[in-house]
Amino acid sequence: MKKIDFTTYHKDIYLDDAYYTIRWSNYLKYEKYEILKKLPELPGIFIIFYLNKRKKLMPFFLGYSWVGSLRHDIKALSDPYAPVEKEVYEIIQERECFYKYLIVPTYSDLLDLYEFIKSQYENIDYVQVSEGKESGRYNNVFVKEYSEEK
Repeated sequence: MKKIDFTTYHKDIYLDDAYYTIRWSNYLKYEKYEILKKLPELPGIFIIFYLNKRKKLMPFFLGYSWVGSLRHDIKALSDPYAPVEKEVYEIIQERECFYKYLIVPTYSDLLDLYEFIKSQYENIDYVQVSEGKESGRYNNVFVKEYSEEK
């Protein structure tokens, strides 16, 4: 398996099917001012989690950044005037939250990956609105998460 750079992906195409291997960032604590320091101004996909009573991370928001950036769009969720559901803002304010992200610099790949990831998180409470379709370039899209070879 090819080594994948931190927080990005690799794509192989075989017989009109796309095979993505993604590598999420580490989980980072949601702190508004740390986001400004740590996150890149690049497009990508992100998931926000809250820590439940049993100390388990529970995903509650799936989003993507294309026009803005990961830095801007993740930080904006903590703004009470941001165009997002009020409940998302309240969860971020009231609970201990974490996030992870994936840098995706190509729009067509972002569509493919976002729609696949969205299908894997069917029970998530809040999902950023998307067109609800993949790029249409491939017959099938397959995604697996990167793991270090031992």
